[in-house]
Amino acid sequence: MTWYHSLTLAQSDAAPPPPATDSAAPAPTNSEAPATTTGADGVPATGDDAAAAPQPSPWGFLMPMVILLAVFWLLILMPQRREKKKRAELLASLKKGDKVQTIGGILGTVIEVREHEIIVKVDESANSRLRFARGAVQTVLPDGKPQETN
Repeated sequence: MTWYHSLTLAQSDAAPPPPATDSAAPAPTNSEAPATTTGADGVPATGDDAAAAPQPSPWGFLMPMVILLAVFWLLILMPQRREKKKRAELLASLKKGDKVQTIGGILGTVIEVREHEIIVKVDESANSRLRFARGAVQTVLPDGKPQETN
């Protein structure tokens, strides 16, 4: 017996009686025998069996969410933390004489390092100096040539 048949059997007893018509005699009611439903094996279902429907497991919903959160953490947050740490080390290691490229694409040589800013010399002949926040440094150039960014 499928779930649909069980559902149909369970609902057939709960249906209200059809309305009586004037031409038909009322059907006799049998109040001595209570209405019962049968289980899948043909044995009348008791109140305990009917109430003991299987409850869905709380792990059924919780485990996929935990797995999804773990994958998100591994794929997104771990590399982001690694990049942030690498950038903090780069900014902390800035020193006088480093050739740098800023986030705006300006190339120059660091001539002074302060707590929150650096002073960069951008033109040797005109002795042009620009002041930048430390966070504006994109990269330190190893050989003075600009790096290609993606």
